[in-house]
Amino acid sequence: MEKYEERIIRAMYEEGNKITPSEALKDRIDREINNIEWKRMEEKRSMRKFHIKKFVVAAVAACFVIPTAVFAGGTVTGYITGIGGYHEFKSYDEMDQAKEKTGFDFSSVEEFSNGYSFNNMQVGTVDKMDENGNRFGTFNEWTGSYTDESGNEVSLYINETLPQDETDAAEEPHDRRDMNGVTLNYAENSYMFVPADYELTEEDKEFDAQPHCYISYGSDEVEHSIFRHVTWDKDGVHYDLFAKDSPLEMEDLYEMAGEIIGE
Repeated sequence: MEKYEERIIRAMYEEGNKITPSEALKDRIDREINNIEWKRMEEKRSMRKFHIKKFVVAAVAACFVIPTAVFAGGTVTGYITGIGGYHEFKSYDEMDQAKEKTGFDFSSVEEFSNGYSFNNMQVGTVDKMDENGNRFGTFNEWTGSYTDESGNEVSLYINETLPQDETDAAEEPHDRRDMNGVTLNYAENSYMFVPADYELTEEDKEFDAQPHCYISYGSDEVEHSIFRHVTWDKDGVHYDLFAKDSPLEMEDLYEMAGEIIGE
């Protein structure tokens, strides 16, 4: 899987000029799914293992094409999160140890003014994969989970900003603004998850034809989710504040991002 803003890209359908979901967002959603799988495996005391991206967009059936970045060593066609160097921390007091594991410094908060507070954090590796499934690069990523009193969750993903030639073109955000000299981008996308053998209805096709609405195969049943995130880069570090099916709106995420930037 990937680094999030560095990978917020938009691929284009060959037909209709329709914008598809970014590779970055697909990777991010998959990582959220993987996080759930990690928790389940821990509960069952199962062995941790790689979770290779299975996220498949319905657009594949319509000649879906994803642009890739070419650089020394091969062409980046995907990312996966492995267990190499995986560390979990339950206390915010362990932040210094977590930063030591990531290998770079970054800004964070223990509690946001809106009541979301630190729950846990992990440090792991993200592998760059070529079209043959070979790994030819790795970077570290810090992930923090924050929850409110109702159990709603927001995640913060942080990694060093990737070199320009290792990143995909950034998608056009829904909104963009400047905060203390830092450019923040906001995006919101609606997803419909369906089983692999699901046959799209005319209504489904109409949904998929709308901007920022996507259909993805691979779930056990039909599900709908909304993903919102704010991303930015500061001092060579990339930040992605990400919420799934959350009561948090755009302004809420901007305010939370501002608290991180202001630290």
